[in-house]
Amino acid sequence: MRNYFYFIALCFIFGFHALSAQTSYKVGLGERPFIDLKKVPESAYEPGRFLIKIKPEYASAINATSVMDADGGGIHFGLTSLDALNQQIGVQKTKQYFYSPAFNNTFTERHQAWGLHLWYVMNYDSRISVKEIVEQYRQLPEVEVAEPVYKKHRIAQVSNLQDSGQENGGDEGGKSTNWTPNDPQFSSQWHYHNTGQQSGTADKDIDLPEAWEIEKGNSNVIVAIIDGGIQINHPDILGNLWSGIGYNFVNNNTTILADAHGTHVAGTVAAVNNNATGVAGIAGGSGSGDGVRLMSCQVFTDND
Repeated sequence: MRNYFYFIALCFIFGFHALSAQTSYKVGLGERPFIDLKKVPESAYEPGRFLIKIKPEYASAINATSVMDADGGGIHFGLTSLDALNQQIGVQKTKQYFYSPAFNNTFTERHQAWGLHLWYVMNYDSRISVKEIVEQYRQLPEVEVAEPVYKKHRIAQVSNLQDSGQENGGDEGGKSTNWTPNDPQFSSQWHYHNTGQQSGTADKDIDLPEAWEIEKGNSNVIVAIIDGGIQINHPDILGNLWSGIGYNFVNNNTTILADAHGTHVAGTVAAVNNNATGVAGIAGGSGSGDGVRLMSCQVFTDND
C-alpha cells in the first residue's frame, strides 16, 4: 500500500515538473491502479475519513463557499445525490484534499488542469465502516473516485542526524573512473561504487561514478524531499539547500523540524560532493556549488 502512495507522489512531482509556465497545460493522466478493498486491512487506512473526487462535468455546479455546515444542515455541495448521502452518512466536515495555505493560490490554474481541485477529504462520525461508505459513494453519478485515506509509513529509521547510516568500508578497487569526490565516507557507499568492500559483490551498484562523468548535479533543479524535515544546518547539506528552504505541512508553517530520516534521504539525493566532509550525494555536484537544490517538504514528525 505504501508503494502505491509513493507512486502517486512521484507522478504528482514529475507531472508538475513537465508543465510549462503557460495558461494552458497538457494533461495526460495514467490509469489508477485497482485496489481490492476486500483485501485491505483496517490498519491500512484512517478511520472516520475517506476521499472522493467529483467528476469534472459537475465542477461548475459546486459552490466552494457552500461546501460546509450550513446552519447545522450538514455538508452541501449543491449536488442532489451527493448531498443526500452526506446527510445520511453524517459527514461533519470536508475540505479540498490538495489545498494548502502554502500555495497562496499560486498554482490554482495548474491544479484545475490536473483535477486536483475536485478531490475532497470527508470526515464523518458513525459506526459504518469506511469500506462500506466508499462503496456507497462509488455508486453516485457525481463521484468519479471514492477511496479510503490510506496511512503513510516510513520504510526505514535512522538513529542519528549526523550519521549517514553507512558502515565503514575497505579499500578502493575494481572499477576506475576519471572523477570521484574527496568525501571521506564515499568509499563506504557501496551502493554507489561497489568494490567488494564490506564483503559485498564488486560492481553490484548504481554505477554512480560513471554517471558523474555525464552529470554531477545542476543548481537550477529543485528536488522536494517529501519526508521528515531536513536538518537545514547540516554541514554536508547546507551548501545545496534551496533558498526558500521549504514548508512544514504537518504544522502548516515554515518552521522545518529536523528529522533523521528526512535528513538521510536529503543526503542521499544531494549531500555536497567533494567538500571533504561526510558522504557524497547522487546529484551533489562537483564541489563548486553546482549540486541540485533540496526543498524540505515536511509531512512527518518524529512520531510519524
